[in-house]
Amino acid sequence: MAFATSLIPELDEIVKHGDPKRRAEATRRIAELFLLGAASFRPDHVDLFDGVLIDLVPHTEPAARADLAERLSVLANAPRRLVGQLAREDEISLGRCCAGRRLSMSRP
Repeated sequence: MAFATSLIPELDEIVKHGDPKRRAEATRRIAELFLLGAASFRPDHVDLFDGVLIDLVPHTEPAARADLAERLSVLANAPRRLVGQLAREDEISLGRCCAGRRLSMSRP
């Protein structure tokens, strides 16, 4: 995350001290940016998103995490650490969608 926060100094502030609404909005926007460009990202780009999202996602609502898990589950280059984190969550693994199961199967 140190590299990511040097690129976006405000991000460190949001992760450490941001209110839940601000964290959720940052997570949504960064995740959407990743999802829109995932097909063209190199591994180092994916790692950068992984480092940023791994710190933000735990601070979002379970429904938002489940939605993100569902959307990431179909990507071949989804951020690995984030996928592992989401796959371990009971709210997602046992939720109404099958994303948890797909994430568990794709986890390294």
